[in-house]
Amino acid sequence: MNEYSHDDLADVAVTLGERLKLQPAALPLDVFDARQQLQDYLTGVLTEMLDKGSSRLMPMFYRLDIAEAKVEEIIRALPPPAVPAALADLIIDRQLAKARTQRLYREGRL
Repeated sequence: MNEYSHDDLADVAVTLGERLKLQPAALPLDVFDARQQLQDYLTGVLTEMLDKGSSRLMPMFYRLDIAEAKVEEIIRALPPPAVPAALADLIIDRQLAKARTQRLYREGRL
């Protein structure tokens, strides 16, 4: 997703940190591979949540404005080891889309 800047990814990281109650230092973002770093970190968090059978998973997706149907589709369609990374991508894509919409609105282009 080249239309997103490093600042967009940093905003997403901060938002996710707040919503998921993560330590800000846990989300270091390098200018060159910020998306990959964020995806790797979220994959680890989601792997842990899925392994524990966390009841917080679906409410978390609701708070992040991610459709339950999309989450369930990923869980059904992919082998278990691939699910956390696919869910991390879904989270990042949705948060980047929201950040882009908010930026366009602030700039008066929406």
